[in-house]
Amino acid sequence: MKHIRLLTLVIVLLVSAGCGILDSFTVPAPDSLTGEACFPTPSDMEGPYYIADAPFKDNIAPPGVSGERLIISGTVYGPGCATVYGGAIIDIWQADASGQYNFSDQYILRGRVRADENGRYQFETILPGIYEPRPRHIHLKISHPEAQLLTTQLYFEGGDNRGADPALLIPLVENSDQTLTGTFDIVLEAQ
Repeated sequence: MKHIRLLTLVIVLLVSAGCGILDSFTVPAPDSLTGEACFPTPSDMEGPYYIADAPFKDNIAPPGVSGERLIISGTVYGPGCATVYGGAIIDIWQADASGQYNFSDQYILRGRVRADENGRYQFETILPGIYEPRPRHIHLKISHPEAQLLTTQLYFEGGDNRGADPALLIPLVENSDQTLTGTFDIVLEAQ
């Protein structure tokens, strides 16, 4: 009798899962590198300073822009980190070292990069200043034809992050040439 109840429960669960009833209770697949669950990257506010159609460029801080040089790289993943979204577009904008945004037609500290076929992306910039009352942050808007548009921000470990979502905090490493580097992997939800 105990086996029949267990079998009935398994059948009910399998049928329910097929009908989508249990979709909200599913656990994401583990990330193949860390073994940890892979959850969608949290969204964060766009803010008032977004400008559409920034040019594609790998360095959004041209020579002459003062500040600590920073290289951000990562991978754009699909749900559960089971696939990558090659060709995803990452739109980037941020404040300068003194916390000010630039609105010139030169798109200083603004730009877009395209992830390669393996979902990898990289851009060079500077460490943004504190834009009161916000902590240091970089805005990102990520798009791909097979994914939901994601607007988010990345923050930096250490210092006062004023309630930033811990999933959006990244550590920075200083290289021998004094360039800072950080990794920000992005997980998008499917359309």
